[in-house]
Order: sequence, then C-alpha cells, then structure tokens
Amino acid sequence: MEIKYIVYSMMVILPLLFIFAGIFRKKETVSEQLEARYFELIQDYQANPSDLLVQEMRSVVASMRNQKGMTEKDIIEKVEKDLSIVSSTQA
Repeated sequence: MEIKYIVYSMMVILPLLFIFAGIFRKKETVSEQLEARYFELIQDYQANPSDLLVQEMRSVVASMRNQKGMTEKDIIEKVEKDLSIVSSTQA
C-alpha cells in the first residue's frame, strides 16, 4: 500500500472523528453529572440517613436509566445495594 492512500484515509477519518466526538461527549457529560449527583446523595445519606434522600437517589438513578437502559427493578436493586454498602461501612 502506498503512503498516499494512508495519508488520504487519515485526512478523511480524523475530521470525521472530531465531528462525531461532540455528539458522544454530550451524552457522556450528562451521564457524568448524574453519577456525580448520585454519589453526593450517597455521602449525604451516610451523614444523615433519611427517606427523602433515598427518593432523590432513586430519581437520579431513574434519570441514569435513560442513559444506560436500566429497568425499574434494576434501579431499586442498585439503590438498595449501594445503601447496604454504606450501612455496612458505618457499622
């Protein structure tokens, strides 16, 4: 293969990567913000457990569900699992 074919293909591929990276980066940013909020809520729950925080955690996980394709059962299991881990570390 001649070097010019490699150069031409890279001249096509690199601009396409930069164009499509913005689309994927937006989704990633939203997901990161939701995960950060979820971990903040876990820390708040660890400091002061309340049902209000659990409900807010479930709503954040439900928002994450849209990003990751989770079911309602998965949401409840994830929150309960994380809360049990937090409870076990406090003891």
